[in-house]
Amino acid sequence: MIRRIRKAILEIGDKRGLCTVLACAGCLAAVLGTAVSAGLTASADTEASAETEEKYEAPRILCPEADGAEGWYQTAPAVRIIHTDPNTVTRYMAETASGNILEGELRLEEEGDSEEKDEESGEGESAEGADTEEPESRGTGDEESEEQVSEDPDEEDQGSEAGEEAQAVKELPADIWEEGENHLTVWMERIEEAHSDRDESGTEEVGSEGEEVYRSEMTILFDGSDPGAVQFSYPAHPDDAGLYFQSGAEIMMTCEDSVSGIREIICTLEDGTEKRLDGDKAGLVLPAGYMGSITAVAVDRAGRSGEKSISKAVICEDEPPAILISAAGGMGIWHQGSAEVNVLIREPGEKYGFSSGLASAACYVEGKPVQQKAYLRDGMEKGHTVTEDAMHFTVETASAGGNPIQVTVFAADRSGNTSVRTEELYIDAQAPDIQITGLQEKMITGEAVHAGFTVTEENVLRNGRLTVWRTDAEGNRSEVRNEGLETWSRTEQGIKSDVVLEEDGIYDFSIWTEDMAGHRTEKNGVFTIDRTSPVIRYVDQLNGTYMRFFCWNYGREEMVRDFTEYTYQMHLDGRPYFSGRYVTEEGNHLLEVRAQDAAGNQSYAKAVFVVDHTPPQICWGELQNGSVYEESVLLSIWVDGEGERLKTLAINGEGQKLSAGSRIFQYEVTENGMYTVEVEADDLTGNETEERITFEVREKAGLAEKIIRPVSRVLGGEEDVEEKETPWPVFLLTAVCTAAGCAALGRKICRARRR
Repeated sequence: MIRRIRKAILEIGDKRGLCTVLACAGCLAAVLGTAVSAGLTASADTEASAETEEKYEAPRILCPEADGAEGWYQTAPAVRIIHTDPNTVTRYMAETASGNILEGELRLEEEGDSEEKDEESGEGESAEGADTEEPESRGTGDEESEEQVSEDPDEEDQGSEAGEEAQAVKELPADIWEEGENHLTVWMERIEEAHSDRDESGTEEVGSEGEEVYRSEMTILFDGSDPGAVQFSYPAHPDDAGLYFQSGAEIMMTCEDSVSGIREIICTLEDGTEKRLDGDKAGLVLPAGYMGSITAVAVDRAGRSGEKSISKAVICEDEPPAILISAAGGMGIWHQGSAEVNVLIREPGEKYGFSSGLASAACYVEGKPVQQKAYLRDGMEKGHTVTEDAMHFTVETASAGGNPIQVTVFAADRSGNTSVRTEELYIDAQAPDIQITGLQEKMITGEAVHAGFTVTEENVLRNGRLTVWRTDAEGNRSEVRNEGLETWSRTEQGIKSDVVLEEDGIYDFSIWTEDMAGHRTEKNGVFTIDRTSPVIRYVDQLNGTYMRFFCWNYGREEMVRDFTEYTYQMHLDGRPYFSGRYVTEEGNHLLEVRAQDAAGNQSYAKAVFVVDHTPPQICWGELQNGSVYEESVLLSIWVDGEGERLKTLAINGEGQKLSAGSRIFQYEVTENGMYTVEVEADDLTGNETEERITFEVREKAGLAEKIIRPVSRVLGGEEDVEEKETPWPVFLLTAVCTAAGCAALGRKICRARRR
């Protein structure tokens, strides 16, 4: 079009060139959205002015205003195109959101009848038009539509007057528009019959048939579908049975609209408060103290609202559970053996007027679980929420060293609020223990008593007292000791009091103690210190002795002494024994003596002794009396009986040194000669044994010496016990062999001399 204007300006001198410039200028103004009401006039600067002015009546496009927001139609519009200019043809092309194309044209015939030609093409087809150019920008078409509909009254009058005139009308029905972005393009082309004029140069000029003189583009945004339902998503929460939060719980909401898109999500809270959230995805933070659900509606850009969506019930509260721990008799005090503990857990609900309910509770004693609970619920809508519960258990763990037992209770509600409470109590499972040393119940002694009273307690003692009384021979009773535990000395075993009693008399004592838990221990006893009371004598001297026989020769008065009358009994090896009876049976024996005086005091003594009248047996090993040994011999002598020893030992009259209690003697004899060994052995009883042995040690002899020596002994008339027992043929054979040997030896010497 610009090229045509330039060409027309060059031909401005021609009347037709001027008309062409005016027509092109009017068409350009229509493309830019400028209404041309009376045509165009050539510029005053041009050398030639237009004598006539061409005027085109633009088509009217009747389209209702958008009934939605942001230029969107909630209901598809019906569009009417009216063509009234006989010198032009109006063309239109409607392109739907999916790419389907509907196109056609409107023109007036010379007879005045309007004729409409529609051509529809499928997706991907394009309208055909001569010299069609794309506009620089593509608007929504709202301004164009309003411009065509809201015409001046004069135009409306003219239109009504022109009702008698011929016009072509095309109505695009509403059902052709699809959801989404649709486009409608309407343009007008000039109709001019061909003619030829020659310019000064003789060139024939042809008219511009089909030249575009008007164009209008509009966008029809149509959304006839409601947005989808709002979807809720919730943050992680501590209780799977419901939506419980401490504070600041952000509920995310999302919604989809496939056409115009979501403009906002309108949320209505439980108290009626309305919140508007922009976009198709938004989060709403619920503060602490909120209880209820959220009603949400999505609104798309076309202004259509979706169905209401209601979230799950949500509770936001930050008030922790309250815990109360109590025990029978009270906490922080001492209990005997065990303690019954009561625990009360509740949700206060005082801060907001409601609570999420208990989720779990656990009780621990010294860090070990003793009771646990998990509170299940059917749903918040039913109101089955546990807001208070009681727990009971018995604590049997004992304190040690006076330290308390810790009872800890943990509670959590469904919103994640937690509480921990620890209380202390003291449990003493055992009574104090009293140990007495240095005396026995009902004992009688003739010596001073050194008694020790020790009290042990694993925790804390509260009180205690020791009292000792004495009754003399005349029956007078007096208190000799009365002291509280606070005066006692502390040891590793406990607290202790040492008491020394020396005076004669009958003593009775009482000691009691009590711990902080109320356990009480008491001991009482009687003992006698009587230097003239029955005293059994000599029995202890017998204990551990050895004797060849036993005979008790002490008389009644000599053995038992007391300043009052008494009785006594003697038993030997469990059988009654009477003084003067001999016992020679070897082995261990037990002598028991019991005595009781007129006051009832008893005495007991015992002795273990051994009867042994068998003398020791001396062992000589390999040594034999009268034996002859070559080079050396090991002298080994011992006794093996219980209590036996080698008392003396002499070799050739020389005494050997023996240790006290020596039981074995070893000595290697290496010097040649005759030896005499004398040994004396005894035992603890006094039994003795004496033995003597003689032997000889010689040098090692050769073979000839071994043969000749027995012969020489026989010829020399030596008496030897072992040689006399040798048979005479042996000696004869020996002599013959010796003579033969000597003869052979002589012959050998003679032969040597001859040579």
